[in-house]
Amino acid sequence: MNRLKTSRSATLIGYFGLLIVIAYWALNPTFLNHTSTSIVLLFGGLPLLLGLPGILKQKPYTHAWICIVSLLYLIHGIVEVWSAPANRIQASLEILFSVLLYLGAGFYARYRSRELKTLQENTP
Repeated sequence: MNRLKTSRSATLIGYFGLLIVIAYWALNPTFLNHTSTSIVLLFGGLPLLLGLPGILKQKPYTHAWICIVSLLYLIHGIVEVWSAPANRIQASLEILFSVLLYLGAGFYARYRSRELKTLQENTP
């Protein structure tokens, strides 16, 4: 498998994995500690959902943007692992998927941009 497909696969696994972890966190009342489900979904899921059309259309700019957004989830996961022992499994999954999304999206944006530039140069 080439580098572009590998980075695309890592991006999709990280992206949808994060969405599942955030949705599970929002819908499982034992992990919310009296936080509203709508607030968790709004602030947890909205930044990811904004990038969904570009991710599905394989746009390099969206991949670069979602790469930066994934760092917010990484920070959140690290804080949760440190501060809430009851949430360690979900926070560890959030860290794993955010790192996977960061690396996959970053490399995908790089490789796809190079590919598009090469195609543009070779077109008369």
